[in-house]
Amino acid sequence: MRLENVVAIAYCAPFGMWNLKERGISVDGVVDALKKPLSVGKIKVDSQGRPSRPHIGEKATAAVNPDNGNIVSTWPTGAKRAAKLKEALKKQ
Repeated sequence: MRLENVVAIAYCAPFGMWNLKERGISVDGVVDALKKPLSVGKIKVDSQGRPSRPHIGEKATAAVNPDNGNIVSTWPTGAKRAAKLKEALKKQ
């Protein structure tokens, strides 16, 4: 296990919680993405200098600020993407 992919959630920003409700994502889906990600993306920095790293799960993806552990956004993981990532994990 690569330690840089371990995340301790400190806070879920209100926008992140709004995304859950608005986008029909379950809390369990987000927890699964954080505990057992199919993939952890590269850190991206937005135009305001805020970093985030996507943790892609079977049902949900959670973008987490790696500096402070805040969940900054969530969205549903597409079925095709999840299937592709699960297949790639089987080959490892």
